[in-house]
Amino acid sequence: MSTHSVLKWLWLIYSVQISFGSFVYPSLILAYLGQGARLVVNRADVLPNVFYLTIPGRHNGPLFWVQYIFAILAMLITSQAMITATFSLV
Repeated sequence: MSTHSVLKWLWLIYSVQISFGSFVYPSLILAYLGQGARLVVNRADVLPNVFYLTIPGRHNGPLFWVQYIFAILAMLITSQAMITATFSLV
């Protein structure tokens, strides 16, 4: 393996670490803290359907559908990643 290819792999690893530490992790923490705050404030109203009722704004509003679409896209990406990981193990 040449030095160039080793440096390319190291840059890939560092860029993933930087993007995870600066974007993904803070976004996840804010999302979970927001859902937790909504559960603390409106426990009786939100508890029957925690996933959909913690979306801010009114039900069936524009923000609801935007987040719904992003959740579907995230599920598709995750399922493809699981399929790829499974076949790479086989």
